Formats: sequence, C-alpha cells, structure tokens
Amino acid sequence: MFRVRDALDESAVTEARLRARDLDAGVWGMRSTDDLSGDLRGRCELYAARLDQRAFFSHVTAALLLGVVLPREIAARSDLHISLPAPHRAPHCAGLIGHQLRVAAGDVIVRDGLRLTSPARTWRDLASILSLPDLVAAGDRILWRKRPLASRELLQRALPTTPVRGSKNLRLALPMLTDRADSAPESIVRAALVLAGMPAPEPNHEVPDPAAGHSWWVDLAYPALGLAIEYQGDHHRDVAQWRDDLRRRARLEALGWQVLELTGDDLRDLAALVRLIRERISRLSRRS
Repeated sequence: MFRVRDALDESAVTEARLRARDLDAGVWGMRSTDDLSGDLRGRCELYAARLDQRAFFSHVTAALLLGVVLPREIAARSDLHISLPAPHRAPHCAGLIGHQLRVAAGDVIVRDGLRLTSPARTWRDLASILSLPDLVAAGDRILWRKRPLASRELLQRALPTTPVRGSKNLRLALPMLTDRADSAPESIVRAALVLAGMPAPEPNHEVPDPAAGHSWWVDLAYPALGLAIEYQGDHHRDVAQWRDDLRRRARLEALGWQVLELTGDDLRDLAALVRLIRERISRLSRRS
C-alpha cells in the first residue's frame, strides 16, 4: 500500500497508473495492490497511513477489531469510525464517520499496530449506537471468561460521569452483564427477559448426567422449573452437530428437563419471544 501523494512526488507512478483497475482505491489518497473491500484490518491500515497520527479507530470499527460481535446490519456497514481527541475537530473523509471524543488515560490503546479505543471505552461508545439488548451482548463478550477483553471494574470506570447519549443504557446494562454467555443471541434473549420484568435465566448452566458420565451445558436455564432454553445457530448442514443436538436434547428430557429451542428467526421479534417463554414458565410453575 502507498500514499498517492508520495508516489506522485517521487515520480514512482503516473496518474494513469494510479487509475488502473488492479489497484484498490477504496481509501481516498491511498492505493493498494490488494482488494481490501472485505478486509476490515487492511482498510484500517490504509486509513491509518494517511490520517493524523493522533487519530484512532472507535465505536463499531474498534469493536470489530477487538472481536466483539455486533448486529449483522451494523457490522456490514462499510464506513469506518475514526476519532480525534477533543478539542481537535472530527475527521471528515469519504468512507469514514468522524468523531471528536474526550478521552482519558488508557482510553486509547495500540493493538497489532493500530490505534483504537480500549475495550471498556469501546463499550461505552457503542451505547450511542446499539439497542440495550445488543449492548448487553457486547458487554458479555468483553467479559467472556474464555477470552476476556476487560474486567467489570474497567467497564464501571468507563461509565460517563455526565449524561451523554447512551449513558442511561450503559447503567441499565452493566448489572445485567455476565462472563458466562457463550454467544450474542444468548445474551440478547437474557436481556430481553430481564427488561420484560422476568427473572434472569442462568447462563451456561451445568446439568450433570451420571448415566452418560459427563455434564450437559444449557445456554439459558431456569433450574427450579427444569426449563432449558437452547439457541440453535445456522449449522443445519453440519450432520455431526445435528446428531449431537438430538442426543443432547434426548438426554436432557430423560433427566426431566423441558427444552425450548430457538433460532435466529425467533430473535427478530423479541416481544413475541418473551411472551412464548413467559407462557412456558407459567405452565411449568402451575405444575410444580
């Protein structure tokens, strides 16, 4: 990759060569011999090479670079979020969304050579973009026990001290976070249930199975009622996974559990999903 201005100043290439189709020109003022249309990191590197050295990636872009799963429609947008520390003006350029942020020590880190907001600061900034359930899902991923990006204390410390856009959702989301959620859909369902005034299901609940000689792990559970809520991802072409799911469900039911399986379609109408789970809980409660 190279800067157009540098190439022209050094007479390394002609203007006609810069317009050639084999060069990626997706970032104004830069060229690359690779097609970076679907390469987030590559596009970030191109922008970083031509922007103010004080600039850093933030919001959605920082979240994706950190590995935080976001709603598909948000993650798919091509514009990059780039910020400058106040009082410097927000950057303006085709292909990016500029922000002016007041940052404190530790809010900006360097990760794999790129400057971006820290996980805790990124979560804070996402509150201006995400719905409350999606914000809970992002926070759960940051705390995730298998590969934590930040601690709950750091998320607490990142909360704004004065009202800003999204600050209410941050304060609502923080007590709902857990390090035990293994997927964003699980987090979203749990948050939707809590926001509807229902008891929070237990994430990643262990169900011992002495006959099988091991335990099963339930995505979301109401242990007192024996209700397991399982999210089935889009792995329907994986025969081995499908067979394992069938065996898992059969064993849970043999142990006295009722299994409610959800798919991505169920998450499209969270209100209807909450009603479904509420009705199931009510029916089980009457039996107990």
